[in-house]
Amino acid sequence: MIGRPWGTEVPVVLSGLSSGETYRLTTVGADGARAVGGSVQAASAERFTFRIVTSMDKDAITELIVEDGEGHVIARVPVCPCSV
Repeated sequence: MIGRPWGTEVPVVLSGLSSGETYRLTTVGADGARAVGGSVQAASAERFTFRIVTSMDKDAITELIVEDGEGHVIARVPVCPCSV
């Protein structure tokens, strides 16, 4: 993760998603606070890499949530606020 004055850039790698579907990514802090990180549309089920941006401070992020277009959580990924 890369701390920025406005928040954090978070590199993400996803695979196994449904082609053409949109997914929303959210960062979660230790206190349970959430901040939207953006959305992506899967071109295929193949692995793809991208970066999300969030207003949450790098040191506060403890988890990344991936939700499908209907708001169902499809992945919860613990993250560490490591230096890059």
